[in-house]
Order: sequence, then C-alpha cells, then structure tokens
Amino acid sequence: MPDLPLDQIQGLVLRGYTHPRARHFMINIPNAAAGKKFVAAVTPMITTAKPWGVKPRTCYNIAFTKDGLHALGIDVPNAGLVPQFVEGAIVRGGSQVGPSSDLGDHGASAPTNWILGLGTGDVHIILSLFAVDTEARDRGTDIVNSTMASAGVQPRGHQDSDDVLGDSRIHYGYHDGISQPNIDGAPPRKNPDDQPVVSTGEFVLGYNAEGGLLRPGPSFDPANGTYSAFRILKQDVDAFFEYLNAAAALYDLTPEAVQAKFCGRWADGTPLVLSPETPDPSASLNNFNYIPNDKPARSCPIASHIRRSQRRNEDNQQHRLLRRAAPYGPPYVPKDGLERGLTGHFICSSLEMQYEFIMTQWVNGSTVTGLSRDPLLGAIDDANPPRFQLYWKGDKKSLEGFGRFTTTRGGAYCYLPSIAGLQTLSA
Repeated sequence: MPDLPLDQIQGLVLRGYTHPRARHFMINIPNAAAGKKFVAAVTPMITTAKPWGVKPRTCYNIAFTKDGLHALGIDVPNAGLVPQFVEGAIVRGGSQVGPSSDLGDHGASAPTNWILGLGTGDVHIILSLFAVDTEARDRGTDIVNSTMASAGVQPRGHQDSDDVLGDSRIHYGYHDGISQPNIDGAPPRKNPDDQPVVSTGEFVLGYNAEGGLLRPGPSFDPANGTYSAFRILKQDVDAFFEYLNAAAALYDLTPEAVQAKFCGRWADGTPLVLSPETPDPSASLNNFNYIPNDKPARSCPIASHIRRSQRRNEDNQQHRLLRRAAPYGPPYVPKDGLERGLTGHFICSSLEMQYEFIMTQWVNGSTVTGLSRDPLLGAIDDANPPRFQLYWKGDKKSLEGFGRFTTTRGGAYCYLPSIAGLQTLSA
C-alpha cells in the first residue's frame, strides 16, 4: 500500500464529503495574470484528503479545462496530458457517434445545447463548493465571488446540487452512491464493497495502475493530480414514471418491479441478485456478485444500469469510476415543468479506459448482445430503439416503447491538480 501524501491530493478525489449542498462555479480566465492571481488566492482554501479533526462546514476543490490550462500559459498539447483531455469534452462528445463509439452527446445532448458556456470553450475553471447547509453555501459563495472579483477572473454562472430527497436519493427514486471503489492507500470507506482493492494509479496520477502500469501526471504536475468528466445530466422524471406505470400494465408487472429491473436494485438499494422479488432491508447493499450468484441474469437483467456500468467479478478493475455527484432541482412534483437531474464529477486517471470505456462500450455500446442501451443513462433514439429483457416470477419479458430519459445539459473534461501543481500554475 503506497504512503500517499494526503495533504497533496484534492479531497474530492479520495473522500466522499457527504455535504448535502454543492455549488459548481464556471469561471473564465481573461488573461494569465488574472488566472494566476486567482489560483494563488484559492490554493490555501482547497480541501485536501488529509483526515479531518472536525468536519468542515465548507469544502472547496478546483478543476481546469484544457482551455483553462492554456489560458494560464501551459503548452497543453506538449505537457504530457492525455489525448482525450487535450481534445476536450466538446470534441469528444460531439464527434463520437456510432454503435461502438458513442458517448451519447448528440441530438438534444449535443455540446451546442449545453448551458453555462460549457459548450463554447468559455469555461476555464470549475470551482466546486460543498457545504453542510444553505447558510454555509451562501457564505462560501460570498468568499468565492469576492476572490473572483479581486483577481479579475470572470464568472460564467453556477450549477447547484442539493440532496433534497434525503438518503442520497436521485429523482428517479433510487438510493444512490452506494458502491464506490476501494482505493489502495486511500482513507478507508465506511461502507466498502466486496470487490478487490483498486490500484492507486487508477485514480491518482504518478502511481501504478492495474497491471503495474505507471500513469504519470503532466510535466507541470508529475504526481497526485487526476482527471474528471464533469457532467450536468437532465432527468426526464415525468417520462420515467409514466413509463413505469404503462409498462407495468402492459407487461403484467408492478411499477416498482420495472423500476428495480431497470436499475438492478430496488429503490431502497436492495440488489436484485440478493432479493429478486421484493426489497429486503436486511440485505447487504454492497456485498453481492453477478457470478456465480446470478450468471443467467434471472434476478438482475444483464442490461440493467448497475450491471452494465460495474461488472462485478468480471473485467472491471480497469474500468471503475469515482462518482462525486448529487441531484439538482426540487423534489419531484408531476408536470410542474421544473428541471431536475444529476450533476458532479466522475473521477479517473484515464478518461479513455474508465469514463469513455464505460460510456461507449457498456452504457451505449453493443457488447451486451442483442439488447439496447442502458435504460437509465443510454442515448436511446430512433437509431437505437429500446429493447430490455427481464425475468419476473419465472416469465421472460421484453420491454419496448421507452425513449431517452437522461440528456446531457453540460460537460467538461477536467484536470484536478495536486496542491504542488496548483502552486506551479500560480507561479
């Protein structure tokens, strides 16, 4: 186990804050001097991964787009940054359209439709504020606004997220954030899953990844930084619950059963592998496996969301993500016209082997033979019509007739520097 310098690694990477309020600031750097002044002022505020004595009321983390690093004077194409980051989310998401290489960012999800300047290259920094309550978030916002004004950088708006539903639930009704990787050298998690510990280098640059492969950081930050895919994902909650009711009536199911089969868990988090016909509050939410427990997929459909995005006991160790995301929008009220969704960072050291692999091969790919895309996250459209197979009380059913429930409202490929890297960027 590596002796990680926790005071050098941004806390968002190795810690789940569990702060219920967040605000992600989109910031533009008008010139290098203003950018460096802002980074210098913010660096002492950044929350690291070192243990807390007392839980802070606010946490701050900072991430840069390729355009942001360029604005600070970094020679981005020649700095040792991965090619996917150098191209950026606008290019990657907007161009990879096809049955085996689809990130899903087309149609209504295309970068031309993204909000807060994320589709234009105008966002250089994403500064994330996490707070224990709205008062702490408002106070933190005052500090961020003052720091931006003093340095001369320019705000481009912000995106909030709020755990307004309690129990870490998302607007589709599911208990979320249950399964996260156990990282070699990281602080222990309160609720670890039963999967093997993942090599440090899968999430922190400068260390060995799976197979002993060293993943170095860029030239200006050789170790302790990492990458993320920042996403704002709109959820069509009306369409989702309408389909649950319609499918239940059409296929002789219950809405709760359709909801569970789509995800691979009951709404309370109970894995279908452990309890296929009813939620079980006594079941372990993390300690279950598809093989050998449910190899024929009679309990948990092979195309369900969690089975596609985390293949337990299969080729999975090189394709894990750290999810630091939470809902946005108010609690669901049918037909109120308000937008709801999920926003946050999906952290990894290889955008290609982790985030993009999961999206192109498992969520939107054709590796699940004969079945359509991920029912919750997939880019389902006329060119990719849905077909979802499940078993219910011994009967095989094939659900059709649903559309795309989740669309992209914004995205960015980000670099999260180490503290030493931030000091270099501000120098």
